[in-house]
Amino acid sequence: MNRITEAWFEFKGVRSDTLDIYITQMPRRTIPDRQVEIHKVAGRSGGVRISDGSYNDVEITIGFKMLDLDNIDAVMALMTGTGTLRLSDDPDHVYHNATITTPIVRDYAEKRFDAQAFVVVFNCHPFRYQYPEVTNIPVPTSGTVVTNPGTMFSEPRIRIEGSGMFEVTVGTGAGAKIMQFHDVESPGIIVDTELGDALTGDGVLLANDCIDDSELFTIAPGEQEISWQEGGEDEEGNPVSGSITRIVIEKPRWRDV
Repeated sequence: MNRITEAWFEFKGVRSDTLDIYITQMPRRTIPDRQVEIHKVAGRSGGVRISDGSYNDVEITIGFKMLDLDNIDAVMALMTGTGTLRLSDDPDHVYHNATITTPIVRDYAEKRFDAQAFVVVFNCHPFRYQYPEVTNIPVPTSGTVVTNPGTMFSEPRIRIEGSGMFEVTVGTGAGAKIMQFHDVESPGIIVDTELGDALTGDGVLLANDCIDDSELFTIAPGEQEISWQEGGEDEEGNPVSGSITRIVIEKPRWRDV
């Protein structure tokens, strides 16, 4: 890790060293824990573990001090709201939705009262997102392979340009995510897994009624094929037309534990 005089954190796009903040305590990081319920079953050794695959938030505690208090108002204003958090010992990742949820501990750092020390606790979404963020990965033809460089499945925002009825598959084998669409109007539809919604092609209106009851796309680590089938049949077995001109992964959201 960098020497303490070179350490910094960046919150909401503002780096601490631009405000004459000196880090005194870089945080320990923990791997996020999965939400698991353990149920005891009579006559069975051990418990039954049930999980929906989600993870709990993580807390990151940073200690720092200010020798020059001219920027104190700017610092206190910065330490509000929600934003991304980046740390000097891991500059290639950011934490999303970092929020200060506990009172900021502020005290005099030295007996002369000419410096102040702080302890700030950030509550963050559990994963470390790769930085800078990659955007707009093209998927020009069915069968295109994309690579998730992270160690966790991603929850992407994917734009599908087309209309009518079609089926899109992300991945292969048992882990593949298959989504079926119908009555899609040009210019297409957007699936944002992180939001948990489908949107019209202009991103303005909800379009959840254009998707069948299926899990939203995720992209597993490693190489994953994206393919699609155009057209299909309605409930009465009549053929229904559909077409896809291209797919774009607008925000892949690659991430690590």
